[in-house]
Amino acid sequence: MTDEVEDLAAVSLTKPVRVFVDSNKEVAFNLRQEFIRIRHEREADRESILCALVCRTFKNRCIIFVQTKKQAHRIHILLGLLGIRIAELHGNLTQPQRLDALQKFKDEQVDVLVATDVAARGLDIPGIRTVINFMMPPTLEHYIHRVGRTARAGRGGVSVSLAGEQERKIVKEIIKGATNPVKSRIIPLDILEKYKSKLEQLETKIEHILQEEYEERLLSKTENQANRAEKLLKGGTEEKRPWFQSTKERKLEKAKLALPKETKTDTKPKNKNKKQKKNKDTPEDRIQVELKRLALLQSRLAKRKSKPKRLNTCVDSSPSKAKKSEAKKIQLYR
Repeated sequence: MTDEVEDLAAVSLTKPVRVFVDSNKEVAFNLRQEFIRIRHEREADRESILCALVCRTFKNRCIIFVQTKKQAHRIHILLGLLGIRIAELHGNLTQPQRLDALQKFKDEQVDVLVATDVAARGLDIPGIRTVINFMMPPTLEHYIHRVGRTARAGRGGVSVSLAGEQERKIVKEIIKGATNPVKSRIIPLDILEKYKSKLEQLETKIEHILQEEYEERLLSKTENQANRAEKLLKGGTEEKRPWFQSTKERKLEKAKLALPKETKTDTKPKNKNKKQKKNKDTPEDRIQVELKRLALLQSRLAKRKSKPKRLNTCVDSSPSKAKKSEAKKIQLYR
């Protein structure tokens, strides 16, 4: 729940109660969690480790989570060159492209899906066996949502996470809250060197593909600009985007939707009944009164929330050192 939803609940509900189905602080009981520790000097070998995992062990029904859209696209090209049927899902794709990638993964036309955190929540894809974290998420909640794509509805699942030296804190949190024992996976050095050499050979191809895609995007952009300019030269008008408003249009829309201002009338008879006043109130006046009440209530709630809490104090029953010394002196004088 966001702060806005909490404020809305405080204004509109009387004694609201929260009901939680799941606290989202524990992973599934039938999930096997594995971690691959990456030393500081081996940080550049993440891609080699990922390729070894996917090409050798986790070839089917696997989701790879990455941090950025650029990483997702690069891994999509890399694993595609290694012969893996793979699709990508991130924010640089249009909505039809995202739906197409999801449908292909559901229909098992592709075996691996590489995605950012847009696929970490709200997706129920049956039959996912493995979740691989190429980079560890920033919080424990994000990690639970990611690995929650597998081991659903009583089925088993595996999560494999690549953890570097800077990600040890979140790994400790995960291990601390794990109900089942967490395992460590080790990849032999000869296999790692083998895939590292493969990646070095494919690096020129990857750069060539990325350059071609950049040139295609640039070409399509210039073509669109040229078509627009040609249309304007022929006397046509530029197509108006229905979702876009200029500054002038926004001001006009705001003035149109604004409530009419109150007109002050000094010549009001003083001795009028309340019933007559109520009858003359317009709907706009009543709306403004309710809005003022709502604003006052919100400011009151904000002040109450920011108000420091009281400190509970207690009186120390044990006598202080000074009082003890005074009592000793009195006994000596006696």
